[in-house]
Amino acid sequence: MKVFFTLLVFALAAPMAQAQPSLADGFGRFNLEAARNRYAVQHGQLSDGTQVERFELRDGDCTGTDCSRDRERVEFIQNTGPRNGTEVWVGYSVMLDPTWPDLGPRMNTKIGQWHLPRFQGRGQGPTLLMEVNDECLIVSVKDPNVPDTDPMNPAPNLAWDCIAPRSQLIGRFNRIMVNAIWSTGADGKLDVYLNGRLAWSHRGRTINVNAQPYFRYGIYRSFVSRCAAGCGTQIAYFSDVVQGRSRAEVE
Repeated sequence: MKVFFTLLVFALAAPMAQAQPSLADGFGRFNLEAARNRYAVQHGQLSDGTQVERFELRDGDCTGTDCSRDRERVEFIQNTGPRNGTEVWVGYSVMLDPTWPDLGPRMNTKIGQWHLPRFQGRGQGPTLLMEVNDECLIVSVKDPNVPDTDPMNPAPNLAWDCIAPRSQLIGRFNRIMVNAIWSTGADGKLDVYLNGRLAWSHRGRTINVNAQPYFRYGIYRSFVSRCAAGCGTQIAYFSDVVQGRSRAEVE
């Protein structure tokens, strides 16, 4: 694994003039939400030819309303999510850099989000989050029966479950897959897989309004003022970010 990681870092070392576009497949268009730093997103390649996206977030890297709302991020954001009531699969591989800081139990960093768009003129919150804290990779699912319109005062969780130790993500790729039917009815479904094994499952309502959740990936952290001396630099690597209609398309 040391050789694997060294090859990856070497391939990503060449400087770029600006942040690079998304390499994700099957989602339609993505927009980058980040401070416009050239280091924010870089492309690299593994020794086997696999393309990799390197995300870097530093103290003060915010843009727009994030700067006034205690948040920092470098994320690709899908323009439009899949139609509600249809089955969708999303898969991505993620690895945390060995320099990833320990920010304590009160700081959770998101490394994948499914977020609701504005609905009837009101902003909406996330429905599913993949989070990392000082100990765990966490599946965080908002209660789909409760309105969620204030991201800084989020709705209660339906689930907040540790599915792997954080150490498992340091220096090695882990494959996350999500199989969803986004629905306000009983036909909803949400399964989360880690490295091919089912890690979390839910049947029934999955969203609180009839809007289409869209995918975000990269690094996002909120309540950054909790880090008295700054939250430090976080680096994560993503590869094979894919959306499809079956498990075979994204595995």
